[in-house]
Amino acid sequence: MAQNGEIVDCLVKAFGGLSAMARALGHAHASTVQGWAARQSIPRWRFYEIRNSKPCRRDPRIALLLDRLEAEPAAARPEGPHDPVGCRYIAGDPKWEWAYCNKPLRPGSSYCAEHHALCCLPPGDPAALAEVEAAARGEEAAR
Repeated sequence: MAQNGEIVDCLVKAFGGLSAMARALGHAHASTVQGWAARQSIPRWRFYEIRNSKPCRRDPRIALLLDRLEAEPAAARPEGPHDPVGCRYIAGDPKWEWAYCNKPLRPGSSYCAEHHALCCLPPGDPAALAEVEAAARGEEAAR
């Protein structure tokens, strides 16, 4: 884990510090990047935004550091209920206790097949929209 912390530190330095990295990634505040540095770990789902940032496209060292983090064995990666590794459907109340579904993803979606069907409507299908609205009304009535 210490090695990964060193890689995260090197990534932050390559971007020019916490605030500079946060700005380059489009974050309003540096607290997200500061959390990565404190935990000595970057969530895997953030690698895409880092890899597609301007500094990463200009500096090959950043891409190499990111490659080293991606090569980290799966068993060494911390995974909690708030680290999506699969389906990003949020189960539970987002204000209190919640976790991502994390089932395997449906190709071309951020959700598993079940939650994709639940969350993504076919464009221009009024029958599907009416069905979802009716189900929502029924759920609210049950409360």
